[in-house]
Amino acid sequence: MDAPKPVSAIPARAIVFLSFAAFASQAMVRVVDPLLPQIAADVGTTIGTASVVTSAYAVSHGLTQLFGSPIGERFPKYILVTLLCGLCGAATLACGLSRTLTELGIARLACGVTAGMIIPLA
Repeated sequence: MDAPKPVSAIPARAIVFLSFAAFASQAMVRVVDPLLPQIAADVGTTIGTASVVTSAYAVSHGLTQLFGSPIGERFPKYILVTLLCGLCGAATLACGLSRTLTELGIARLACGVTAGMIIPLA
């Protein structure tokens, strides 16, 4: 009988990257909450109406976590996480550049969709 092949060591750099990506993904869930009064003042609406940006992220983040594992079985996980981090960064930039509450809500929705799959894949 042949001896089992040794498992290759996981590079520490990959663990650090995946840990940081998972932390950033989860931290984005509540990062906007303290900013709601300022967002509401900037767009001229109530805090309750401005809270759509947190709801958009939370719902999309939660729903896309369901699809992380099945997608990760079809494609290389490390490459997917890298791609999702880049897309999430672009969506976060879109949040910063948005001028209306609708634009901000759509950008936060995109953030949630991209960041939601990072933790299951990591």
